[in-house]
Amino acid sequence: MPWTQTAPGVFSRPLGENETFIKLVSDPGHPLQREHWAINSTATIRPVGALASQDILAAVLRRAWAHLRFQHPSLAAQVAADNTHLTYTVPSSAEALHEWTEQTFAVVDAASASEVIPTLKPGPYATLYYVPQSGELLGHTAHWRTDGIG
Repeated sequence: MPWTQTAPGVFSRPLGENETFIKLVSDPGHPLQREHWAINSTATIRPVGALASQDILAAVLRRAWAHLRFQHPSLAAQVAADNTHLTYTVPSSAEALHEWTEQTFAVVDAASASEVIPTLKPGPYATLYYVPQSGELLGHTAHWRTDGIG
């Protein structure tokens, strides 16, 4: 479904039937800080050269994540209060982009992504975690956000 600009820097599109159904099934877990059918994806990276520094790699991953939201706006889109459409707001400043990145990207102190997954809570956006001890990236999002379009 195409995005339509509804105000300067604000885009919207209707939720599809699959998205609506998946939200209907998954949202009842939110009061318990859980989400039915949450999607978790992991990748293990083995950096070389300057990227072998965990601090440098974390900074590069953070910047890449911030860039990815512009390529895939649904990562940063929110469901409207009436549950009928998604709204994406283009960051109005570098600070607004920084705030979103702070909310959605984290470097976590854990042995592996498997330790992190049980601790994840539902949130308004997709999130990305870097686990330096295992070299894993963990992407976490609601099922409707990735699969609901069909």
